[in-house]
Amino acid sequence: MSTIKVPDELTLPVIQWVRKISHRKRYLKQSPPEHVGKVIGARFINKKDFPLYKELKAIDHYILKAFGYKKNTPICKKDGWFLSYSEDGHIVHTHKDKNPDNENYIVRFNVIVSKPEVGGNPIIDGNEIEVEENEVWVCKAGEDFHSTTEVKGQFPRVMISFGHYINKELI
Repeated sequence: MSTIKVPDELTLPVIQWVRKISHRKRYLKQSPPEHVGKVIGARFINKKDFPLYKELKAIDHYILKAFGYKKNTPICKKDGWFLSYSEDGHIVHTHKDKNPDNENYIVRFNVIVSKPEVGGNPIIDGNEIEVEENEVWVCKAGEDFHSTTEVKGQFPRVMISFGHYINKELI
């Protein structure tokens, strides 16, 4: 299977936006306590009032098209799309999401737009996946246990996760 990378020109506005401390303070909130280390984020960034909505929508459409899905593929109602900003010591705990019903998976198309010096890689069903900046990885979040390796170093891990409901027969 070929690697899908989001073009730099699509992710650059996200990186520039998240680097501003004022944006992080205003729009990103502390993550749930089950996460280890320092991480802030925003859920439901697929709303038109989120400052990066147009840019995120362009990335989502790029990813969906690359995987052969339609632009109007239903967005996950649990978290929608989300953005996370992780610093040294952050680990996403091992978990599995709840599928919406018996016919559909919650599928997350994930992109790290800023990679830390060390770590921050996804772990799906116990297997670490080495990803590069802007490389898309897919997680059937309602089927597969998933987590991350520990973020280490001075550079943050900035990830966008585009959650969609996809019929199990289309996977």
